[in-house]
Order: sequence, then C-alpha cells, then structure tokens
Amino acid sequence: QSAKQEVADRPVPLVSVVGDQLKVSQEAQRVLQTTQGKIVVVCVAGPYRTGKSYLLNRLLGRQNGFELGGSTQACTKGIWMWGKPVRRALPNKEIVNYVFLDTEGLGSIDATQTHDLKIFSLSVLLSSFFVFNNKETIDEKALQDLEMVCNISKHVRVHAEESTSEQELADYFPSFLWVVRDFFLQPTDKNGNSITATQYLEEALQPAAGQNARTADKNRIRSCLKACFKERDCVTLVRPVEKEAQLQTLGDLEYQVCRPEFRTAMDALTARIYSAARPKTLNGSSLTGPALLELLHCYVQAMNTGAVPTISTAWEYVVSSQGTAAVEKAMHHFEGRLTSEVA
Repeated sequence: QSAKQEVADRPVPLVSVVGDQLKVSQEAQRVLQTTQGKIVVVCVAGPYRTGKSYLLNRLLGRQNGFELGGSTQACTKGIWMWGKPVRRALPNKEIVNYVFLDTEGLGSIDATQTHDLKIFSLSVLLSSFFVFNNKETIDEKALQDLEMVCNISKHVRVHAEESTSEQELADYFPSFLWVVRDFFLQPTDKNGNSITATQYLEEALQPAAGQNARTADKNRIRSCLKACFKERDCVTLVRPVEKEAQLQTLGDLEYQVCRPEFRTAMDALTARIYSAARPKTLNGSSLTGPALLELLHCYVQAMNTGAVPTISTAWEYVVSSQGTAAVEKAMHHFEGRLTSEVA
C-alpha cells in the first residue's frame, strides 16, 4: 500500500504529445479509473515561464511537486496531473476529489499554434475551474494570449451537425479566474479611482475605442471572453520575493521567506479556489474519475483524427461506456453470488 501511495503522490503525465498525436498515459488512466465519487478539476494555464507550477504546488500545500524551471524553456510539456487526488469537503460538507492539472505554457519556443490550441482546448473542456495565470498586468499582449478561447469556439461543437455559438459553449465552459502575478500597480478606473481586482478585469474586457483592424481584433477577443466565461473573476498577487536571483530558485525557498503580503494573498487565493471550485458536470450530471477518462479519450480521439470534438457525442460515449461498466459490474456481482450459493 505504501509503495502504491508513494508512486501516486507526484505529478503524472495526463496527455503527452507524440509527433502530432495526443496520447493519454497509462499511469493517469489508472489514477482516474480508481477515483470514484465526484471530482473537481482545477486547471492552471497561461504563458510559459509565469509560475503556473509554483501556484499549483501552493494549492497542494507543498514546497515541491510540479516541476519548476528558472530558465526561458517551458518545463511542463502536454498536460500533467497530480497523481493523488485531494479528498476534501466542499462548503456544503460533501467530500469530493480535487484533481489538479498543470498545462504546457502557451507560446513556448518549440510549440506551434495548433499544438497550443489542442492543449488549451483540452484544458478548458476537462476542467470545472480554470485558472489563467500571467504576469504583471492585463494588457493587449495578455488578451492576445487568450485568443485561443475564440479559436476553441471555431474548433469545438456542442452538436455534430451544426456550428456552435460562443453563448452555447459557455454552458459547458468552466468558471474562470485570472491570476495576475508580480502585480505592482494599484488598479484604477479611467477616472483614477481605486478599484478591485474584479473591476480591473471587467474594465480590461470593455471594448477599446478605435476603428483599425488591430483594435477590432482585440475587441473580438474581449467579447469572446465575456461570452464564453460567464463566471469570471480576477486576483492579483505581488511579487513573492524582492531579489531577482531568488525568483530563479523560488521552488527551493521556504514559503516563510516570501513577502508577508504575498503569503497572505496566496493563502486567500488557495482557500478561495477550494471553496469556489465546483464538481465537473456535463449535461447536469456530476462526473467521476472513470467518466472524465472516457470524456478525455473521446476528445483526444477526435483531435488525433482531425475531427471536430463534439461535446454531445462525447457525452453519449461517456453514458454508453459507464452503462456498460455498470452492467458488467452487476453481472460479476450476480455471478459471484450464484457461485457461492451453488457451492
């Protein structure tokens, strides 16, 4: 038992990229197959080298866990999962399994746009709580990084036979939390009045004035984000340490060494994610680990064959697979009882 637990209590690859194909790892399949009960799927995504893995380690209450890097190379490839779901109570006291996903950073040196889109799409489709992590400010570049959301609406459908609007997709999209790291500004509105982080996000999503193509493109992204993520919010975190050299080895520094205002905000963020994140559902039904795995297989198969992932088709596949598994389990139980009675 201890050996099994030791193996699980670390990151395991969920989806790796082999050539142009996505592959679900055997190890992750074993973890999800044995994760019964409702699951909350928390995914952290964003540009590479912005501290996604460090944030996940803090959510897990760990000094080390998901790999950190101090260079300009993206550390995380594909999608990784913490191998031991965290069993914890929701605010309503119901015990659920929290599954944490770490995604490959957007825009890494060796990634293509198609590759980024596949990873980002899977992350959004699988999660029930989606954290977008970036540094310093919500500016035009940060919005450009989220253009992927607009592209998802072109490459994912709710129903196979018809195109899907952003409003339709919104019913299947997770809650969205924008975490701005190393934030050094006091958020203000256009009149210079202090505003909250939530108001800061909403201000950033307001259409910008101007008629040129570049402005129109950014406004399209703003509109898309508002349409796709109906539940959205923002949190800002100050820089964790003062010295640049310490940032390069942040994973090796004791948490207590970090600035008090950073720790206060990070602890509040951790508590907030655990309380605000909800179980993953599809068509009103809560998913278990095996159901999430079936969903993942369906999406990956579609992407690998060049087809458009279709949410309704994936749901039918999950229901069918889960139904077959339930029948097989019942038959096995029945045969076991029959054998014992005959004996």
